[in-house]
Amino acid sequence: FFFFFFFTPGMMMVRGSILLIVVVVAAILFVEPSLAQELNCTIDDYTATYTACRADNKRDLVYYLNLPVLCSVGGFVPPYKYNLSCNLACDEGYYLPMGNTQCAQCSPGSYSRGGAILFEKFYDWPSSGGLLFNSYCLVGLRDPVKSLSCPGWQLEGAYLMSGNVTHSQASVLELNTIIVSSIAHVHFTYRVDAERNYDFFYFEVDGVIVLPKTSFTLTYVDFRANLTAGYHTLRWIYAKDVSLSGGEDAAFIDMIEVSGTRFADDACTPCHRGTATEKYGSEKCDDCPLNTYADSENMTSCKPCPTGTYSFEGSPSCLPRLACTEKDFDFNHTKCEGPKPGTQLLQYHWLEPIICDPSNSNSVHLPPAEPLACGPCDSGFYRDERTYQCVACASGSYTDGKGTNNDGFTTCTSCNAGQAAIKEFNITNFDAWMPNSDTGCAGKCGSPGWRLRGDFIDSGVGHGLNVDVWFSFDVELYQPGTLSFQYFLNCSLCKLTFSTEGPNGNLNGSIANAYAILGRNVDVTLDLPMGRTTLFFNFNKQSTTFDSSEEKRRNDLVRLNYIFVDGVEDGGASSCTPCSQGSVANQGAYMCTNCTAGFQSNAESTNCVACPPGQFSSVSGLPCRLCGEGTVPTADRTSCTLNCTYTLPGTSSTFDFSPLSQPSFYTPPIVISDHTYLLSVCNQVPAKNTTCYDDEGKPLVTSSCQITPDGYGIDLGNLLAYAPLADYADSVTGLDMIYTGGLAGCARFYNKTDVPRQTVIHFLCDTTAGKGIPVPKGALENKMCVYEFEWRSLYACPECSMDDVEEVYGPCVYGKRQIHYYWADNPTQCHDGIKLPPTRVVNCTITTLTCPAGMYVKDDGGNASDEETCVACPGGTFSLGGGLRIDNWNNGGSGDDGNGNNNNNQLPPGFNHINTCTGGQVCSQWRVAPDGRSLLSGVGSSALGATYTFNLPGTVKFHYQVYISQSGSFGFFIDGVIRLYEGAQKIMTQPREFFFDVEAGVHNFKWSFFSGRLDSPNALDFEGAYLYDIEFMGLDSADAQCTPCAPGWVSSSNSSSCRQCPANTYANGRHTYCIQCSAIDANSYSMPGSEVCLPRPTCSDEDYYLVYGDCTMNGDGTLSRSASYTRKMPSICLDGPLAYRPPAPAETQCAPCPDGLYRDGAQCKICADGTYVDPSSPVSDPPCKAPEGDHYLYKELAYFTTDGDNHWSAEWQTGCHGDGCFNSSGWRIRESCIESSDHLDGRVDSWVSLYIQIDASTYTTEASVHFLYDVDQTGPQNNGLFFLIDEVPHMLISTTSGEQTFPLNVGAHSLKWIAHKEAGGGSTVSARVRSIRIRGSVRGPSFASVCPAGTSTAQKTSSDVYNCALCPPGTFSAVSGASECTRCPAGTFASSQGSTGCEPCPAGTYTEGEGAAYCITNCSFTLRGGQVVDLSRLDSSSSAGSVSDSDHNTYYISPCEMTYCNPTFNPNADKKTHVCINTLGGDVLDGGSLLASVEQYNNTE
Repeated sequence: FFFFFFFTPGMMMVRGSILLIVVVVAAILFVEPSLAQELNCTIDDYTATYTACRADNKRDLVYYLNLPVLCSVGGFVPPYKYNLSCNLACDEGYYLPMGNTQCAQCSPGSYSRGGAILFEKFYDWPSSGGLLFNSYCLVGLRDPVKSLSCPGWQLEGAYLMSGNVTHSQASVLELNTIIVSSIAHVHFTYRVDAERNYDFFYFEVDGVIVLPKTSFTLTYVDFRANLTAGYHTLRWIYAKDVSLSGGEDAAFIDMIEVSGTRFADDACTPCHRGTATEKYGSEKCDDCPLNTYADSENMTSCKPCPTGTYSFEGSPSCLPRLACTEKDFDFNHTKCEGPKPGTQLLQYHWLEPIICDPSNSNSVHLPPAEPLACGPCDSGFYRDERTYQCVACASGSYTDGKGTNNDGFTTCTSCNAGQAAIKEFNITNFDAWMPNSDTGCAGKCGSPGWRLRGDFIDSGVGHGLNVDVWFSFDVELYQPGTLSFQYFLNCSLCKLTFSTEGPNGNLNGSIANAYAILGRNVDVTLDLPMGRTTLFFNFNKQSTTFDSSEEKRRNDLVRLNYIFVDGVEDGGASSCTPCSQGSVANQGAYMCTNCTAGFQSNAESTNCVACPPGQFSSVSGLPCRLCGEGTVPTADRTSCTLNCTYTLPGTSSTFDFSPLSQPSFYTPPIVISDHTYLLSVCNQVPAKNTTCYDDEGKPLVTSSCQITPDGYGIDLGNLLAYAPLADYADSVTGLDMIYTGGLAGCARFYNKTDVPRQTVIHFLCDTTAGKGIPVPKGALENKMCVYEFEWRSLYACPECSMDDVEEVYGPCVYGKRQIHYYWADNPTQCHDGIKLPPTRVVNCTITTLTCPAGMYVKDDGGNASDEETCVACPGGTFSLGGGLRIDNWNNGGSGDDGNGNNNNNQLPPGFNHINTCTGGQVCSQWRVAPDGRSLLSGVGSSALGATYTFNLPGTVKFHYQVYISQSGSFGFFIDGVIRLYEGAQKIMTQPREFFFDVEAGVHNFKWSFFSGRLDSPNALDFEGAYLYDIEFMGLDSADAQCTPCAPGWVSSSNSSSCRQCPANTYANGRHTYCIQCSAIDANSYSMPGSEVCLPRPTCSDEDYYLVYGDCTMNGDGTLSRSASYTRKMPSICLDGPLAYRPPAPAETQCAPCPDGLYRDGAQCKICADGTYVDPSSPVSDPPCKAPEGDHYLYKELAYFTTDGDNHWSAEWQTGCHGDGCFNSSGWRIRESCIESSDHLDGRVDSWVSLYIQIDASTYTTEASVHFLYDVDQTGPQNNGLFFLIDEVPHMLISTTSGEQTFPLNVGAHSLKWIAHKEAGGGSTVSARVRSIRIRGSVRGPSFASVCPAGTSTAQKTSSDVYNCALCPPGTFSAVSGASECTRCPAGTFASSQGSTGCEPCPAGTYTEGEGAAYCITNCSFTLRGGQVVDLSRLDSSSSAGSVSDSDHNTYYISPCEMTYCNPTFNPNADKKTHVCINTLGGDVLDGGSLLASVEQYNNTE
């Protein structure tokens, strides 16, 4: 067995000796006896190690035997060394041998980093020297949190890559380390290619950024940062902003070195294969040069490759040279020399490096040099007759290389005025490197750089791991120019990067995703700035392992076929370029001169002229352009005025944004993911503003400024234009303010041509928002290079005009007609401007013309001579033919609901609120319901009146719906006479229609609700009524105007009514047809009667519920059932083949049978009548049995007690009424419960009902209904779950869980659950009911119970198992299971069957012994004063009193003797009584059988 002893660093030396003894003893136990006798241990059988450093900075060198022990200690133990210094340091190339105090040089074939730890391979996460890396992801830019949503940095073998991160995420590589040396560093090489100035790679030490944020590097870059002694956290971070990507969208690290974690190396590291060093004290090993190799570790020199083989740099082996082919050599041309016309040599040479075998008999040979006539010069150059070299045309002249003189040499031609000879380089001949060019390679290079190939240049071949091969040259541009080149990429793991280094030294630009375009020529064109610029072309091969494929080594490269640059100082012109509209040129010019701001060139580009009217030019050299819609040029035509008032063309809608101007020019900052946005509305930003400036510190004159995390601004638009509101439903009022002309550049990340940025502010009318503030509209760049904001504001509404007012014509009465005015929208969608005009009276003539519904007659203004005609109503309107219908109450105005809340309840003409309050009563007004299509009664008493003149006999018609749970009542009156009444306990699940005929004349109408309670804390107090679709017919023989259809409703021409738009369509007013939501957005929906479509959310698990199939018997005798997910209805989430669907569940076990049923195969069955399921019976036997003698049976129906109920049975019905039902058909069955469906905005009554029969013969059972419930709701307190028995409400539950039990009488009953939801945003309800049990039903399984108190088993018959014998009158039983009934003691009685106790006789009465069913009296009573009252003579049959009431009920009174009420009585069923009541309907009732005397006194005696 093992011994393990642990000692802390501060223990005494003697304990080290104890440790040695323990280790030796433990080791001896593992020595094999035969070997122990033969082998003595040597130093090679031990391993040396240091103890931990102690407080005095000292440590010891100790040894332990290697396991398993294969030698005998034999007395040999290596000597320990004590008190060695912990901080002996060695430089690079040196190491500290174990136990020594002097550093030693590394031998040839090895190296040392001086205690530093170097990581160059990343197949596994590095953990050398106690260093442990951790990679993770951060989400969020302001307060980032760790997340598993992205993988972090990824291992790629030869390098690390930042992984797949998306917007607002950061990939973090973290290293926590303890530095022990005072001289330490971290050193790494990195490369990054990301969205410029937005996505970054950076490096932190202890939370401080030491490598500034970088978006792009051309090649791998070295970085070194010093570290102090102590604990440090190092983090390499690649972070992305909120949108867009660029380049490779990644950062790469191919080497990390950390020094200072230890003072010295304990040993030198052998050179890896492919490397060697022959010197002492090496800090690294060198890669083997070309055609050499190192096939093992620890080599001091590289071996030359054998004949017929070759190798690339850093190779561990050599590869065979193949026979040379035409692909292995290339050509070049010598300089052109005289005499005329000039000649040059075509020379051939082997491509470097030479990897083929020219001596192979199958190799091709180099062709001999060939003399050729000098070829033509490139465009813009001609051949000098003295030197025979190509020189550029003189400034202002050009040549296209086609025109020649008599000697065959090309000539140059001067350009005309208005044109310029733009100088250019057009390089198609690559026989020599262009001036100021350079090339090189870093990494495992096969070629030292790019190669000249005559007709092209390429990046060379034979490259291995992580190679960067660059080629660069300088150009001097005298004006902004363009660069064009064509590349051919032939490497799947490679990419070509192009970059420029301009006058400020910044690298920028990249061919995004160029590595993906393989095997074809690709043309690229980019803009270049004026001045000296260095052009960089870099070939990067990003490989995880050294590629040994011969074909890949030969062909992994990129080729440049031509390079074209114009605007260069030393070039030549190939043509004359017409000057742009903003510049001019004289004869023989080599560049065009810009016109100043406010001017542009004439048509010939020979002179500058002022901008035309309506146009401006803000920058020299640009053509004039139109000012934005709604603005005009300034006097100097260099900008456009910021006009803050705008009228939409063709309308009277005028917008005034001047109240939104800011004294500081810009709105308060809008910060999104470390970027700040400033917007200027109605302010002229000064040219020298200090708020927004570019990366060179120059102020930006812009109305929309983006400030990057680095602090500089980007122009997102500076030219204002107004436009109608776009991308919103027609029902939304507002205006778009668009700023164009921002900085170009963002589109390159979409692989498109750069376009200027622009900002769109969607001003949305909101009369409740005040000035409001702008907020982003979703992701800021949903559209390419467009930054969108929403600004809800009162001042986004137009000023009120007559377009916002509607006229309503009253009836013509005695030659006069009132015209009423009210706001067309509620709430109003305008501000300030005009006031609502007062009602005016105009002359009219009662028309004698009858126009049918769908037509109208125009008012003749009282001129009887005008001929009247009926005119068809246009589409989107309707008429009743002389009537008035009110189905939309959103007319503006305000009122109070009795709770201090203002409500929009301005009434149509003819309507008024009636004050019915007297003496401190609570009163309120009817108010517009949230759906806008109905009126809702208020709190307390509320009355609504209307007065109309009927010129013809007509009708009044309306729909109503009441919720009366206790004392409320609803009434409708015509001329003071009640015509409709609904009393207490009335709850309607859908509106009812009422109509009444009226005569011609003036009529007053009143709708009243009393005791209204809408938002009471007691949920069952909810009382209220709704009014819909009030219609008056007979006001006239024809309508004077047509009524517009409400939003969400449409009509064709000649219509008498409007029809509601179905689900997933909309109409926003006066439409003839409903518009499909899919025509606007394929992923939108609407409810019936909608004026706008809404975006569909993405489906999730919450949109589905689990449905089980029936239980089935499998072939192996097991039971199972299917399960599937069903979409909840109404369904509004995204559908289609790509929509989310939960994974299909596996088959599940069958649900247990409900209580009272037993399983027979796949079915659950009910025991035969008279028996019940005995839970104690074995499962294999039918568990049915008859009840015991002291038990009885009762029947109980149970629903939704297990998840086995999956179908509605015949006694159930369900439905839904209201706008929010959408396509919901009512309640649905869920696992173990029923659930009201999900409902959308709008009022809803979703109901489910159960029809049951309670058995009259089971008199022992107390019948009841019991259920469990859960209710979740938001919004009004009257949202919740109603429960009704026979349409009588018994409860309303809001936001709670619980159970309820209600008694049931014998007979049929309707049980109904209603999930009620009011309309309005944020109003929701969800109800679930389960474990519904109906006790005492006529059918269902039987259950056994002990006979209750009030019964006995003595008289119980064996045939009637469903009842116990009730104790007869005069007897009782007080406990369950009694064997017999007990007679009542004398002086007590039990008048009913089934008594559980006896009552004492009242004063003045007595019994004639035990077992009395009633008490008797002699009708003689002694009062407290001693007086005796004798009433016995009132009790003779002749004097028995009788009296009738106003309802014709007759009462028979026998004060002293009891009698039977029925002449043909049944002694077992009927009993004697003192008072009998014969009702008008023929019923005979017991009016009182127990006599008691009570003395009563008045105040004086």
